Amino acid sequence: MIVAVALKDKEGNIFSMERPARFHDLLAFLIEQGFFAPETYQQGFLNDQGVFFSREDALMIALKNNQIISNKTVGFLEVSDLWEERLE
Repeated sequence: MIVAVALKDKEGNIFSMERPARFHDLLAFLIEQGFFAPETYQQGFLNDQGVFFSREDALMIALKNNQIISNKTVGFLEVSDLWEERLE
């Protein structure tokens, strides 16, 4: 089951935020903490075991676990496929 958005850097370090976070929330946090090169991170998701998956592979996991709430039209997982947009 997919539980969090995640970014993996070139060294393999993984940073994540759980629902209802979006990738921009995680990037903003990393920039605030002094990690500033967003183009060096691979976007993906964590499963409930803490394993990082690419957006493409995460889609397969989310489909298998009936997590998709959107009308899926692309070949990779988007946050909006998993959880509702949060109200600010």
